[in-house]
Amino acid sequence: MSSILSARIIRRQIPPEMAGPRGYERAKDGLRADFTYRCAYCGVREEDNGGENFEIDHFCPVSRGGAVNDYANLYWSCSGCNAFKSNKWPNEEMELIGVRLLDPCREWEFPQHLLEDESGILQGRTKAGRYHIDCLRLNRRSRVDKRQDRNELMALHDQAQSFINEMSDEIKDTEEFQLLVRVLDGLRDRARMTITIMR
Repeated sequence: MSSILSARIIRRQIPPEMAGPRGYERAKDGLRADFTYRCAYCGVREEDNGGENFEIDHFCPVSRGGAVNDYANLYWSCSGCNAFKSNKWPNEEMELIGVRLLDPCREWEFPQHLLEDESGILQGRTKAGRYHIDCLRLNRRSRVDKRQDRNELMALHDQAQSFINEMSDEIKDTEEFQLLVRVLDGLRDRARMTITIMR
């Protein structure tokens, strides 16, 4: 098992004017850009989500006192994570013992809370990590499959890279070799982009 290396989310967009019960919908384009077209929770990209929709989530649910139109409370989420999270929020007693959702916009310490094993299963190292995984059902089959696919592609890339490193300098100077390197680098980058690297 290894620790999460996932980059935290940094908000760069200027929040729009938002008012009324659905004013937050005006934030969609900014949220998509801030969250780099990924789900804030599972890390899957919009284009790799198999047709599942994305939507705006209130990190602290409105039913639990979260602000409706506060840009800092708005997260870009796949519909699966948003549905599983719903209005779940730990009560005060739970928070006192360390049970909470991890906040990708405010914390960098995910490695102390979560591990991804070699088979793509996430495991909680703390109460907060276990609650986060369970609440969002981050080990649902579709997400584990994506992490496994990513890991397999990365392993293939590493094997090919080892083979390339052993080639003679004469071969490395050819145009075909340079093309092969670009293809392999593209494969690696595409694999990394499919779903957030959790190890």
